[in-house]
Amino acid sequence: MSLRSKLGLAFAVVFFLVNFGGAIYAVVMREPMHAGLHIALLIPGVWLLRRFAPRRFAGATAGTFLPDGLPDGLPVGLPDRLTNLEQSIDAVAIEVDRIGEGQRAMTSLLVDDDVIRAPGKGAAQPSGVKPDRPSS
Repeated sequence: MSLRSKLGLAFAVVFFLVNFGGAIYAVVMREPMHAGLHIALLIPGVWLLRRFAPRRFAGATAGTFLPDGLPDGLPVGLPDRLTNLEQSIDAVAIEVDRIGEGQRAMTSLLVDDDVIRAPGKGAAQPSGVKPDRPSS
């Protein structure tokens, strides 16, 4: 990274932070024009950050691919990490589905129950209200 890029990145970060903080301050102080100016200045700030931010995979070109179909220049362990991430997401999805099944079963039990239970009131009392749907 050249000195020009480092200075540009430092300027972009300071410019962005000053305008972001100024926008928050102006909103808190209820100064809409002041806040609008800082928000408008955030747009070139984001552009500056994108312009001077270092590129992570600068070595990868559009037409260069490895034999396994991945672009050249990617980190070595990336496919393994992506596989682990995919497996973790699948496991979370299964657990969320189980939670939903449990909630549906519990709701069904509570809706189909024809006895009202009042906590701390002693024995349960029949409600006399029949469910809308026939019990299966």
